[in-house]
Amino acid sequence: MFDFLHKIRHPRLSKLGLVTKWRASRRHQVSATHLSTDISTQIPLLFLPFPEDTAGVLPVGFREASPTLEIVDILYEILHALRKTDLFHCAQVNHLWRTVAHDVAWRSSSSGGVGVRQLLSVLDEYSEKYSTPRFSVTLMPRSWNVLRRDYAPLICSLTLDLAHLSCSRWFLETISDTLTSPVHLPNLGKLHIILEQDPVQLSVVKQFFACTVRDLTVEVLSTNVTRRPLHVHTAGLIPVFWDPTISPDNNRSTEATLVLMSLFDAIREWMVGIAALQINIRGSHDMVLSWHPFVQMLLSLASLRSISLPGYALSRLLLAILSSHAQLRRVAIVKPRVDQRIAIDLEDASDALFTIPVYDLDGPSSSLEELALTVPIPEFTPYFTIHFDPYALTTLHLLFPGEVSERNSVKHAFLLIANQCPHLVDLRVLILQPEEHPWRIDYELLQPFRRYRTLASLDITSRFTTDLKEDEFIRLVSSWPMLKHLSLEGRDATPVHHAEKASLSLGTVVDVFAEHCPFITSFVFYTSMTLQAQSHPTYHSATARTRFASLEAGTLLIGFPITATAAEVAVYLQQSFTKLRLSKLTYQPVVRQTVSEGDLPLSWRMRRETLAKFAHEVASNLAKQQ
Repeated sequence: MFDFLHKIRHPRLSKLGLVTKWRASRRHQVSATHLSTDISTQIPLLFLPFPEDTAGVLPVGFREASPTLEIVDILYEILHALRKTDLFHCAQVNHLWRTVAHDVAWRSSSSGGVGVRQLLSVLDEYSEKYSTPRFSVTLMPRSWNVLRRDYAPLICSLTLDLAHLSCSRWFLETISDTLTSPVHLPNLGKLHIILEQDPVQLSVVKQFFACTVRDLTVEVLSTNVTRRPLHVHTAGLIPVFWDPTISPDNNRSTEATLVLMSLFDAIREWMVGIAALQINIRGSHDMVLSWHPFVQMLLSLASLRSISLPGYALSRLLLAILSSHAQLRRVAIVKPRVDQRIAIDLEDASDALFTIPVYDLDGPSSSLEELALTVPIPEFTPYFTIHFDPYALTTLHLLFPGEVSERNSVKHAFLLIANQCPHLVDLRVLILQPEEHPWRIDYELLQPFRRYRTLASLDITSRFTTDLKEDEFIRLVSSWPMLKHLSLEGRDATPVHHAEKASLSLGTVVDVFAEHCPFITSFVFYTSMTLQAQSHPTYHSATARTRFASLEAGTLLIGFPITATAAEVAVYLQQSFTKLRLSKLTYQPVVRQTVSEGDLPLSWRMRRETLAKFAHEVASNLAKQQ
């Protein structure tokens, strides 16, 4: 564990003559206990200020206040060079090592982010049993003094995840009762809170609000998770898809609503300097009832430049209300997870949609650069032509709620986007076609986007696979030399027919990317397992192919025909993507899975079994090669 000591260069170590002794001791594999005893023998007076009954934390500023205690500086040099696992092993040596190790761990992680358990670990009363937080003795208000005095000034980033803290309600109530005043966090710039709609959790969280926060993320779990059918409710200020089985007079709902109202009011009062705000309220029912405090909070944040919200909240009404905000530049959609695509499930109350506002208002200011919007497609054209000037937009995320039955309406919307938003570099659109009358995204719909020479990301999510011929695909991709992400169908896209064959081959996709997209980092594509480009065999050139050095992730939606074996496909991918070990490449069959297994026709089941088996064989062969 101490092999690194002979490499340490520090003037105080040389001055005390300890480096030479450590180098000599390295030949005998000196233990941590031996090393500690040896140092204390040479400089016994250095340990006197640390009696064994001292509290288990080193006061911040101790080194500056006690320049004669050079052993503290020596320990800092040693412990800073250790891995975290070795650091906590050192903490078992004696009280001094434990004290300094604890302080070093805090200093090294305070800027990168402090969590709830680390926050509680500074309390002498705190302990854990079977990974469950608890207090071994009674917690008192003065117990928090060590946090307020020594550690709070160090915290730059704080994550308070109370929703997933496996503790009793009594534990949280104890914290709430003993935190009688807010903790002063003079350097806190980033705060992430995750809580349930619970007043006790909120009372704890509010004690860590600080006026210095510039980046705030709030996740509030839903009190009502349901899969019941939803109905449109239009009695309130905003029409919303509403679960009819949940009464607004329900006590639980009322309590949750009061929690949200109190949360929004506290943010407005304590954190007026927020520049980036992300709010994910997983439960539109309570969000609707808390709408007025929410809007008042947004309008009171004068420095707000970026806001991220769930798709159901990104209505035209909200954007109209925010039109008076002078600093706002970015309106985005919250994703539940980093790897999850934007989607709205109308069967889930947590993803209900604010729909058309009751009355018309002016649109947002033309200074907006990034916009995410949920709007019915019939209302999209008048919104983009009458109420809002999208000329300055560089990022546009559109969610069209419900099923879009008319292909021509999407064609008109795409053409309008291309004409009205000349500076787009990031475009994402969510469309759900009806299963009874399916239609597919094709070249005619995408052709207007060829004018975006600086396009970096294009993500079209639809219910069915895209219909693109190889010539059309080449014309599209060759128009986007700066492309980093491309997905023209959702990961759960399905063919229209069980015998459908993919019009794009794997060979074409790889070769066209190599030829025209040197910056590609991620993609989602539906291809056949054919390695030779069908329409343009001259494209296939392994020697001329670039090595996709920037690739980070990809998804291949495997379809018919399959003209190469799984082993050949694995070798081809390994040769094409030299950084495959560092990338996340997934393979999945394109099959219909929207009905239960018993109702799935035999033809679809056969397709799924064949493609799933092939995808598994490709993954197995690649694993063997790596």
